[in-house]
Amino acid sequence: MEKEIWKWILDTFPDDGIANIADNMMIKIKGFRQLNPQQANFKMVRNRIIKEALNQKNSKKLYYFFDSLIEDRPEIESLRGKSIEELLQVLEEEGLYPSILLGVLLSSEDEEDHGKAQQIYIKLKEEEKLDLLEKQVDEKLANEEEVDEQEILEQLQKGLKTALKEIERLEKKLKKLEQKNEELKTKEASSQTSLKNERKEWKTEKKAFQQEIHSLKAEIGTVRNDSKTASAEKEELNKKLTKQTETMKLKDEEINRLHARVVKLETDLENQNNQEKSGSDKIKVTMIGDPYSSRLQKYDKFELTILKGSEFQEEEGQTVLDHADQVWLLTYKIPRSVQKRVKSVVKNKQTKEFATFADLEDHMLKGMI
Repeated sequence: MEKEIWKWILDTFPDDGIANIADNMMIKIKGFRQLNPQQANFKMVRNRIIKEALNQKNSKKLYYFFDSLIEDRPEIESLRGKSIEELLQVLEEEGLYPSILLGVLLSSEDEEDHGKAQQIYIKLKEEEKLDLLEKQVDEKLANEEEVDEQEILEQLQKGLKTALKEIERLEKKLKKLEQKNEELKTKEASSQTSLKNERKEWKTEKKAFQQEIHSLKAEIGTVRNDSKTASAEKEELNKKLTKQTETMKLKDEEINRLHARVVKLETDLENQNNQEKSGSDKIKVTMIGDPYSSRLQKYDKFELTILKGSEFQEEEGQTVLDHADQVWLLTYKIPRSVQKRVKSVVKNKQTKEFATFADLEDHMLKGMI
């Protein structure tokens, strides 16, 4: 009877399972160097493997093979020793393969388990449930695999949708940054052109003023040489010189004004370039409670100063609070009593509270955008 049961059990195994049995029991079939279930001729050798496995000389190997299948699986090994009623209930309610149950019982060292296996086999065979239960487990597992695959597909589709939204958001942000960059380039080019024109105009005017000064000095020399014989003309020329001197003074003032304007334009341009490179000023933040994370330093929009516990009441901590633009409370890091004291001290400051590290980092990330 046991041999009949073992044959039915092995007949239920798929081709790769039969190949695994042959490998573990070191079964050799004459004329076949390899027993590969993927080969077309494996169907020819399958029955010969089963026949060899049921041979009396291999019975212990077969027992040991099935016994090894339940190693580290206490829920399967615990079937041994149960009553027939309990075992039938397991088959009906828990969806266990009849072939697995019978194999576990027949490979047991307890002869009573062997007797139970025979009784269950006979009962299910007479009721024509043996193959039916085996097929039902296959169908159940197939349905579960189909459900799992559908869930995985839905998760992948959801992830893809999220990724596409993020890509779209980043592309829009990149487009805005590129547009701003072009605007800054245009503005810088315009400033450079204006500065260049101002410098050129200033140099031209300065050269003209210098030439005029040189001419006036030459004219003064001529007048002085003739002063002995032309006092009246000298007086007139002195008047003219005075007037020209005043004019020269005005021109010098104009030169100085233009020079100051050029210097201012150069300074404004340099400040503008520095501002464009460095971005907006940092927000000075005093954080009460230490998050113990160096990752926060990458958010360079904020200048962070961290105070632990009651350090804010010390003189140095009070100085830090006075110079802060904002005060942040990590309510998950400091007790309520400390939170109340902080709020009473910094009522005139902009205060923010964070219940988790995730809330804190999310707020800092939004501040960078």
